[in-house]
Amino acid sequence: MPSLSDGSWKLKGLKSKKDYQKGMIVFVGKDITAKDVFAKMVDNGHVFSSVDSQLECLEKLISDIPNFKIGTKVTLSEGKLNVFQS
Repeated sequence: MPSLSDGSWKLKGLKSKKDYQKGMIVFVGKDITAKDVFAKMVDNGHVFSSVDSQLECLEKLISDIPNFKIGTKVTLSEGKLNVFQS
């Protein structure tokens, strides 16, 4: 999950809360909203420096997901998803 932490954007494990350099676009079987993802993150104990910034980033990233194929590996840089280049 994308998260604003210590002033920089990072991919964080939903349950582990570990930082990751890359993630993968997956199909969850239903439409999701930024509020859905935010609620899951809060339920799993994530803490945010700015709720508004977190929601804004989630909204942008969720709207960008259709631009990627399922299974695409991505990185997060300055609040933007990018295709992972190995």
